[in-house]
Amino acid sequence: MRQNQTQSKSLLAVKNLVVEFDIDTGSKIYAVSDVSFAISKGETLGMVGESGCGKTTVARSIVQLQKPTSGQIRFDGEDMVSCSNDRLREVRPRLQMIFQDAAASLNPARKVGQTISEPLRTSGKFNRLKRRQRARALMQEVGFEPDQ
Repeated sequence: MRQNQTQSKSLLAVKNLVVEFDIDTGSKIYAVSDVSFAISKGETLGMVGESGCGKTTVARSIVQLQKPTSGQIRFDGEDMVSCSNDRLREVRPRLQMIFQDAAASLNPARKVGQTISEPLRTSGKFNRLKRRQRARALMQEVGFEPDQ
């Protein structure tokens, strides 16, 4: 009962997550095996492990870019695995993966403001002027000079 109480209070609860990939030879690659954790509001979780151990696959499964083979993923009480695509589009802006290798995550041909405003563009909720204003405000908030 205690585990269920903890999971019901968690912002994100992952229970017994398994992700397997079928390969051409007919066998499987076991990318993630029986991963469980819970994160409460205000907490931060860092996943650490060697390259290829499944960290990114866990994150991709949470946001449903990779469907798990089995297990449960609940975000703010909602079952992410059974969410419709429309519902996922509504929920995903509240989730964020932060990758260790920033150089691989960022496009060096883009300006910082363009990178910051890209999620605002894809959300469809902001016009060009509002995206620019929001990106500038965020840059100033963290100590960047938007005009540089």
